[in-house]
Amino acid sequence: MAKLLIVDDEPDIRENLSECFELENFETIKAVNGLNALEILETQSVDAVIIDLFMPEKNGLETIAELRRRWPKLKIIAMSGGGPARLTGSNLENDLLHVAIDYGADMSLQKPFSLLEAVSAIKRLLASPKLSIQ
Repeated sequence: MAKLLIVDDEPDIRENLSECFELENFETIKAVNGLNALEILETQSVDAVIIDLFMPEKNGLETIAELRRRWPKLKIIAMSGGGPARLTGSNLENDLLHVAIDYGADMSLQKPFSLLEAVSAIKRLLASPKLSIQ
């Protein structure tokens, strides 16, 4: 059974993703921000991380860069809906998801996405060799 770390400051998103992945026979761990995620990974190993970009304490981009540096083979999916910096009518959230790939994420999901899309993305990522896919 694959173990996933879900990192998002929004409790509803963490819970919904966790419940969905657990129904698909994944084990999940939840973190409220990047600092919390790094603390968890000091003591527990996971197969993949799905992480939001806009969070307090340590944002997703900083966390992705540190995850990639410390655990180079860890599989990472970035997710974002633009957060507080979202500009109406712009492609800011899409641009930031591309930046997340540059920082080391393997894939990205733009919010809102369906739970089916999230499960499909995790399954594809876990089935792939450690090569960046977008």
